[in-house]
Amino acid sequence: MVVMEYVTWAGATALLQSAVFAKAGQPEVQWIKVCNMYGKFCNQVGEGVASVVGNSTKIC
Repeated sequence: MVVMEYVTWAGATALLQSAVFAKAGQPEVQWIKVCNMYGKFCNQVGEGVASVVGNSTKIC
């Protein structure tokens, strides 16, 4: 059971990091802000992150 919790949290943190890059961009490597062009995509990603984090706290 503990292994599944770690796997879930690892996936949630990877998803969160990707969402932050989409929202803020990364100028050092010339990644643009995706949310400026795809607002609906960013809203759906935000809902997904909230869902994963909410469900993974219920597992613990």
